[in-house]
Amino acid sequence: MKKIDQITVNYNSSIIQAIKQINKNTFGICFVVDQEKKLIGSISDGDIRKNILKKYDLRKPVTK
Repeated sequence: MKKIDQITVNYNSSIIQAIKQINKNTFGICFVVDQEKKLIGSISDGDIRKNILKKYDLRKPVTK
């Protein structure tokens, strides 16, 4: 696995998939990319925690 694959998720990935990716790396963040691996944004451990407190549906795409 390439190092970049350890810190990225596809824009169609769910928030749960982003959590799994963050758990795999040691940075506490993952970057959201499109099909060409172009950066769209980022999602951090803190972003996810805030959404959990708001009872946000973690099955929704990270782009939401």
